[in-house]
Amino acid sequence: NVVKENGQRQLFDYGKLQASLRRIGIGEDLIAEVVAGVEKEAYDGITTNKIYKLAYDILHKRERPAAIRYSLKKSVSMLGPTGFPFEKFIGTIKARLKEFS
Repeated sequence: NVVKENGQRQLFDYGKLQASLRRIGIGEDLIAEVVAGVEKEAYDGITTNKIYKLAYDILHKRERPAAIRYSLKKSVSMLGPTGFPFEKFIGTIKARLKEFS
């Protein structure tokens, strides 16, 4: 079982981790290595944040550009579940830059 950020518990879905890693454009061999590494360290009640950290640490050791992309994806998702806060933020920056042009 995994504990999500909202405290809810659910079965760990390795497919979600694999899909997340595919979205950052890494190869299947590295995906398998990350999943195996996370699986080796996983325990009942592990948090999704801990799973992220385990995956990030493996990526950081093996392929730093992939780790950066994985980190960026997490950072953007923290801006809001819909993505709109991020879009609004970028819109504000663009508007401010126009003021200086």
